[in-house]
Amino acid sequence: MPQQQAHTLNALHRRVVLDQARDIIIDRYGFRLSELRLGGHQNLSERQAALRSLLKLVREKLVPEDSDILSDDALKMIFDGGKYTIRNAGNEVAHQALTSDISLAVLEGGLTQKQSDILASIYRFTHNKEPQLQ
Repeated sequence: MPQQQAHTLNALHRRVVLDQARDIIIDRYGFRLSELRLGGHQNLSERQAALRSLLKLVREKLVPEDSDILSDDALKMIFDGGKYTIRNAGNEVAHQALTSDISLAVLEGGLTQKQSDILASIYRFTHNKEPQLQ
């Protein structure tokens, strides 16, 4: 696997782990996804204050076993999607994939015929051409 693809997959897979952790917290502790999103803030100090508040909210609900595993830094990594974070790196590579990689993903098996046809039409809409195996 070329180095760029490995970098991309690693960033995406790290993001998956963060999403899985967030989803467990949602399911286990009854949060709504909207409660765990920081939203937009005018400046860095507002964002940091919102993040501290979010971490406090989550920390207060964690059972001791989960609290022992998830440090404040771990919770920050799970929820903070700001610049230069692991979550944001996953977001960025997801939106910067090479057209050839996107085309291959659209054509890759494992989907129903209907899903493949729909995804191919969406690809045509976004790229103004047919997906191609390359």
